[in-house]
This record gives sequence, structure tokens and C-alpha cells, in this order.
Amino acid sequence: MSIKTLDQEETLYWLALRLIPGLGAQGACRLLEQFRTPQAVFRASRSELEAAGLPGSAAQSIVSGCTFEDAVLQQEKMREAGASLVSLTEASYPGQLREIYDPPPVLFVRGRVELLSGVNVGVVGTRRPTPYGVSHKRWPRAPPPRSRRSAPSPSGVGRSKRPRNIASSGFRTSPPR
Repeated sequence: MSIKTLDQEETLYWLALRLIPGLGAQGACRLLEQFRTPQAVFRASRSELEAAGLPGSAAQSIVSGCTFEDAVLQQEKMREAGASLVSLTEASYPGQLREIYDPPPVLFVRGRVELLSGVNVGVVGTRRPTPYGVSHKRWPRAPPPRSRRSAPSPSGVGRSKRPRNIASSGFRTSPPR
């Protein structure tokens, strides 16, 4: 089974869509339902974007194309890290993840993309737990070891106030060695 990979230009459009301030996963999915592709979103006029329910500031951000500069930088960082992008519209995007209420429009992948179609493990948590959260953690020291049959752990990358390298977020799609 061959898995389609996005070309450089398509990846750039998906990255630019993801980087639109205030858009989020739900907003991106609404735009994709309306316009079908990220390229069509960026070709739309401000009035078309606002008619699709976008606030004026987000519409202006798209029309100005200002997220493309950041997208080019992120694309270079992905290349350096050996990461690739899997979009919501690709066959290699995990089917069950596509079914959730607000699926991430893109996944950043290092490793074997084809593993996304198998069994996956989801890990939920925070990088900055509250004192209450720390005192009520469920595992005494560390999570229990994975079963003998390892599974990838796909991850979207949460937004933070401080920009960071999305390609080095620490997730992988290949089982641990």
C-alpha cells in the first residue's frame, strides 16, 4: 500500500493554515469544509472568509499571507528534524482520530507513517501540573510498562505563548527500541 505524501508546496499551505492566530482545529476544519483545500482558503477574499464565519482579524491574517513566513521557517525545522506532516485529508491520517469532535488538521510525524493506521495509544497530560494534580497522580513513580505489543502514540502539538520548534516536540510514530 503506497501512502501519499504532501509535496513541499502543499505542506507549506497546511502549516500556514495551522499557524493562523486564533483559528484552532475547529475553525480550520470549518474552513476546509467550506473551501475544500488550504490553497483555496488562502485564495479566498476577506469577505468570503468572513461569510464563512471567521472573525475579521483572522480573515485579515489569511488574506495578508503573514503566516507563510512562519510556515517556511517551520518547514525548514521539520526538514532538519526529519519530520513530515500528515494532513486530515490524507489516507494515512488515523481514522479514529479523524472521528473526534475537533481533530487536529495536521499531525507532525517522525518515523514510520504507516504505523498510524494500526493500534495507537493516547496519552493525556500537562507539562505544568498543579500541586493538586501532582499529589493525586495515579501512578506512584512512572506509568506502567507498555505491553509486549508496542504501539505508536500520535500527537498534535499544543499551542503555547512561546513559539517552539514543532518538529522536535518529542513524539514518534515508531515503537520504542
